[in-house]
Amino acid sequence: MMVEGLICIDSVDGYAATIDRLDAAMLERGITPMLRIDHAAAAAAVGLPLHPLLLLLFGDPRVGTDLMQEKASSGIDLPLKLLVWQTEEGQIRIGYNDPGWIRSRHGITQARAASDKMEQLLQRLIVAASGISGRC
Repeated sequence: MMVEGLICIDSVDGYAATIDRLDAAMLERGITPMLRIDHAAAAAAVGLPLHPLLLLLFGDPRVGTDLMQEKASSGIDLPLKLLVWQTEEGQIRIGYNDPGWIRSRHGITQARAASDKMEQLLQRLIVAASGISGRC
């Protein structure tokens, strides 16, 4: 299923292995997530079932600030986010909001270099985490 503005890729492995590769790719690039939200654990804590679903928030103010200086509303989509989830069929996916879509959504015209830098980083992270290079 395609979702507007969402770039995703299928992983070749299970959830834990995908998370391990993502953590390693982030560590290799000096990225420490600001926040890790385990939606499945939160659901389990209140007795609700949910397939594995992890949201990571991270960013670099030297990059993202350019977008927010032009349009403060872009702050709703920043910092960057990566989502790792298991589908109903058991496939593991990794996804993120396309920085070009974020620019378009907020009418940003000047911060192209910053969003391109974000796109390159996000693409490298999900490819490293997935073990493959095709989009889903």
